[in-house]
Amino acid sequence: MDVKKKSVYIRVGRPPIRPNYNAYDIQCKLTEITAELYKEYGEVKAVAEELEISEIKVRKLLITSGVYESEIADEIMALREVGKTIQEICQITGLGKSSVNGYLPYTKVLYNAKELSLNAERIKKYRKRSTAVAKLEQSKDIGKGMQQLLLCALFL
Repeated sequence: MDVKKKSVYIRVGRPPIRPNYNAYDIQCKLTEITAELYKEYGEVKAVAEELEISEIKVRKLLITSGVYESEIADEIMALREVGKTIQEICQITGLGKSSVNGYLPYTKVLYNAKELSLNAERIKKYRKRSTAVAKLEQSKDIGKGMQQLLLCALFL
């Protein structure tokens, strides 16, 4: 009688900070909500006020979902689909790089969302620690031993 053993994989390392966090799902939900509100209100400004995000971000979400249409947006999308670079599109349309990017759909996850990405949280924590270390190093009122103790406490 053959007995097959099941392989058990044990995750090694640090446990995930937010195991249920998925930036792609968050962006998809926000894109759907934005499209629904735009169909209801018919104005980018009204949707931006409702969602408490910028009009530019709303427009980009609508372009990503394929709901937003304008002459310039259609022209930029057509040029991009033909294979033009952003620099070439800037030269053809006379718009700046940021403006051209504003009329293109998201290719990565949403930036500056209310819920921070894991990497954004790490960066924020790093900057906070760096600032605290710099302040401690400049402080001459604290003894050397106390300063080292505080530095150790920051990185726990």
